[in-house]
Amino acid sequence: MDVADPHALLRYIRDYTDMKTGGLERVSDSDVEQFENGVGDPVFEDAATLLQIEP
Repeated sequence: MDVADPHALLRYIRDYTDMKTGGLERVSDSDVEQFENGVGDPVFEDAATLLQIEP
């Protein structure tokens, strides 16, 4: 899976809230915290550039 996959799912398949809720049901709070601590703004900016959206 790459960055464009979630973008495609969010854009073409389901409402964002449904996707977020469904995803968080399968991911622990500690996993979310670890991800947030390990991923900085440059990653999100690069993803936004790739997807041609505002970060």
